[in-house]
Amino acid sequence: MARTAKKAKTQNKEVSAAIKNFKTSSEAQDFYRFVFENNLRDEARMLMKLVLSKTAPTSKRKKRTLH
Repeated sequence: MARTAKKAKTQNKEVSAAIKNFKTSSEAQDFYRFVFENNLRDEARMLMKLVLSKTAPTSKRKKRTLH
């Protein structure tokens, strides 16, 4: 149990580091600049919501039932 928690914590750190690296990449900065200069914030927001909804894992919680 402790191993899986530690492994998950390590993976979360790797993912957050990858996201930070992506945000500072020149391609991402060029994209942000393009969106800003062409006033495409609403369209970009809609696209990001769509991408995040497709890539984010769905959270499925089991409900406890009382017997």
